[in-house]
Amino acid sequence: MERATDPSVVGLRAETEMDADVEVAGARAVAPEEAMRLMFEREKADAARRGAEAQLADAKHINSAQMPHNRIHLQALAAERRNQGRRVILQHIHNAFNITEEDMRKAAASGRTRNVASFLFFAVLVGVEIDFLGFVMGVVQYWSFDGDGSIIVKGVLIAMPCSFVIALLLYMCYLDHPAPPQATHTHPAPMNLPGVAHIDVAPQPRKAKSGRLLVRESIPLHFYHFLPLCRMVLLVKSIERHDVEAIFRINSLSSFTFGVAQIVAIIFTVVVAGEPITVFVKINLGSQVLNWAITVMYFMTPIAKLMKDAIAVESLEYNIQSRLKRDQEKWVKIVMDAGPLAAQAVLSDDDVASTVYDGGNPEVAAFKRQIEEEIRCLSGADLHLGPLTITEITGLRKHLYRLEIESYAKV
Repeated sequence: MERATDPSVVGLRAETEMDADVEVAGARAVAPEEAMRLMFEREKADAARRGAEAQLADAKHINSAQMPHNRIHLQALAAERRNQGRRVILQHIHNAFNITEEDMRKAAASGRTRNVASFLFFAVLVGVEIDFLGFVMGVVQYWSFDGDGSIIVKGVLIAMPCSFVIALLLYMCYLDHPAPPQATHTHPAPMNLPGVAHIDVAPQPRKAKSGRLLVRESIPLHFYHFLPLCRMVLLVKSIERHDVEAIFRINSLSSFTFGVAQIVAIIFTVVVAGEPITVFVKINLGSQVLNWAITVMYFMTPIAKLMKDAIAVESLEYNIQSRLKRDQEKWVKIVMDAGPLAAQAVLSDDDVASTVYDGGNPEVAAFKRQIEEEIRCLSGADLHLGPLTITEITGLRKHLYRLEIESYAKV
């Protein structure tokens, strides 16, 4: 028997099912809009992410581009700090070695004084030449004088040049030789007596007549010291100490021979006889004033010693500077050879590619050790100069050599 259905219930059920269908249809209608919104947000997030990635990539690129510059900047700052440290160390070393600006100024001033002394030597050389040439130019006029005292004038004109030549010959033949070795004498051998030990008597030198310390140095005379016009070779040859002493002695000898002859001739011809003063007489008067002034300075002032010291110091300074220049050329050659050697080491897959600054090059180490040893000998101080560059070390060595030259000049 079928169950009766309430019409009201059936209608409610139908209404409920209709509402559900409406809700489902509404939900289906709203889903596309939500999907569009979600998709838009997702695309927006993707765009933001891509933008952040692009910014990160740009930042990385900028950092990678700026990194070498930053590294160079840091290296430059480190090098500047090292340079400042080296300057401080170098200043301390200068103070320790007593190398000050005042010392350098004194050295420069003494160098100028030596240059003046060297120039005066050539003035002495010219004075000697003028003395002889003036005698030759005036001898004809003096020889032709026939007034009172003409015999005296002629005798002086003959005797004085002869005395000049004789003095030179005597000096060169007998006096310009080193003293022979001192003779020794021995005692007779003692008799061997019974019970007495044998006694050896060593030879004893004979007592010298005078100590060598009391004898003035012997100067070798060469033809270009006393021959006129040949003396000009001293303008081109390397001058030595004995050249200065020889020229001063020849000038003194010339003043006492040719000079005396000219003075006597001028007195008899111009003062006594009243002859006119010719140009030759004027030249003779000027040469006598110059040469007797040089002679007086030679015997009464240390001008000769100053000139000899100037010549010796100049020679020493020249040889030291030549040595320093050769060392500098050697250093430049080491630097020029170090680059190709390092490149060759890299091309040959050598792990040790030495450069001139990392201490790997043995020539650099040897060169630096040589300079350090010279500095140690000159200063008497054992300092480690490793932080200093070759330029600074060579400059320090040059200053020490300059002080050594000044010390030699004061002896």
